[in-house]
This record gives sequence, C-alpha cells and structure tokens, in this order.
Amino acid sequence: MTEDQKPVFFKRKMFWIHTAAALVIFFTAFFIGSYTRTISLNEEKLKYEEVTMEIEKVEKRFIQKQGDQKDLEKDVELLDEKKEEINEQVKALEKDLSEAEALVAEKDTLQADLKKLEESKKSKDSELDAVEAEIDTKKEELAIVTGKIIELKEEPKTLSAGFFTVGKDIPAARYKVTPNGNGNFFVNEGAKVNIMIGSGSFYESEYIFEALEGDEIELTTSAHFTPIQ
Repeated sequence: MTEDQKPVFFKRKMFWIHTAAALVIFFTAFFIGSYTRTISLNEEKLKYEEVTMEIEKVEKRFIQKQGDQKDLEKDVELLDEKKEEINEQVKALEKDLSEAEALVAEKDTLQADLKKLEESKKSKDSELDAVEAEIDTKKEELAIVTGKIIELKEEPKTLSAGFFTVGKDIPAARYKVTPNGNGNFFVNEGAKVNIMIGSGSFYESEYIFEALEGDEIELTTSAHFTPIQ
C-alpha cells in the first residue's frame, strides 16, 4: 500500500505524532538551554560575588595599610623630633665636656702652682722658724746683759683670791705675779713669800718668784701668773 492509498485518519495520526515529537524536542531543548544558562548565570554570579568579596578584602587591607602607613609616618616624625632633641643634648654635653676638660687642665695648672707655693711656704716657714729662734736667742742674750725678765709664750694663769697648791692648781715654774687689785700674797704661810701686791707706794706692782711643786699659795686679791725664764 502506497502513501496515497493509506487512510486519511492514519495520515492525521502520524502528523500529530510528528508534531508532538517536535514539540517535545523543542521544549526539551528549551529547558535544557534555560537550565544551562541558569547554571552559567549562577556560576557567573558566584564568581562576581567572590570577586566582590576579594575586592572588599583588598580594600580593607589597603585602608589598614594606609592607617599603618600614617602611624609609621607619625612614629618617624616623633623619632625625628626625638633625634633632634638628643642631638641638642649631645651638643650640650659636648660643650660641658669641653668646659670640664678646660677646667681639668686649669686645675692641673693650679695644682702645680699650688704645689710650688706650698714648697715655697715650707721653705719660708723654715726660714721664719730659724729667724724666730735666732730672735729668741738674741732676746735671751739681751736679757742676760740688761737683767730684763723674758716672758714665755705660754698664756698667763689667773688665780682669784683664795688658797692654791702648786702642781695642782698651777704648774711649777718661775712666775711674774701681776695683781688685779690690792691685797696680800703669801707662799707657804709667809715663810717663802709675804708681800702686799697692788698699786701705790705700799704695794708691789709685780713680783717674781719660783713656784715649786707642793707650795701653798694664798691670795687676798686676784692676780696673773705669767711664766718667765
């Protein structure tokens, strides 16, 4: 049986079958393409979001780096200021050191001069001692010739009115007694000395005697006892 000889119903059936198959193929291809595009778009979207996140991360790191850079620049500025301050301090210390070194040099010179002066003073002191010794010798010689009393360099002893013992209240020595008023002067109850000392025709203005260990002195007025040779 040829195609022309087939019934009309059969021809229509085949037409609809072919049409349905074509529609199925069309819609299948459409959905497959749509699904593929959706997947592609989703992948692109994911890639975009990832890139966006990376950009944000980079921007954050960049901002942080900028902040770190500003902090570092501030630190560098502070360090520069500190450096200038330290340089000024170093200059001041160098100046002080230079002045100190000059003072040390001057001190050494002064110490050398002082040493020379001390040596010169010692020499002059020795000369002075020799001259004073010679003067004392000449005074003694003069006193012997003229009979003049030579007072020793010791301080005079002052005794008030009262009783005193030689060796206890006053050292044993040869004394010149000079009264501070008018009164009596006794040694050993008058056995050794028995005079009136003071001012006026009835009194002695000074008196020389040898005070021996154990002598008893009685004064009715205060008097100075000056050691003599």
